[in-house]
Amino acid sequence: MPSFRSLISLALTIVLLSSGGVSGQEGNLKAIKDLCEKAGDLSKEKKFNEASKLLSEAINLDPNNPLPWNVKGNQLFELDLFNEAVLYFDKQIALAPTDGNGWYCKGFALEHLGKNEDAINCYDKAIELNKNTKDDAGKKAKENLETKMKKK
Repeated sequence: MPSFRSLISLALTIVLLSSGGVSGQEGNLKAIKDLCEKAGDLSKEKKFNEASKLLSEAINLDPNNPLPWNVKGNQLFELDLFNEAVLYFDKQIALAPTDGNGWYCKGFALEHLGKNEDAINCYDKAIELNKNTKDDAGKKAKENLETKMKKK
């Protein structure tokens, strides 16, 4: 799974592009990005409670920003709380349905739950949404999962 920092950068770029800029939202976007980065650092240090508080604060600043939902989903994933992670990725997808990263992350969590067909559907959506980018994480994940399924 991609690192917190790379996911944060990607998600922030998508938020900025989809909002047409930051006019008037600049402070909140920066604060949310900073909170998410700090939460990522705390998670790496296994300080999950502190990280969770920062992510809740980021969500409260702007519940319609997909970034903290993604970061929280990734945090839950790291804790092997895959069902809960899926809920956060679902919220991210609802807020940014054209962000292939949300679909990829959801697929990865579903794969860990053994819901392989659902995971493949998510990977397919990520591949479709990222077809004009260099991001091929969904394609690689789908290929790996299909290989595993054939071995069974």
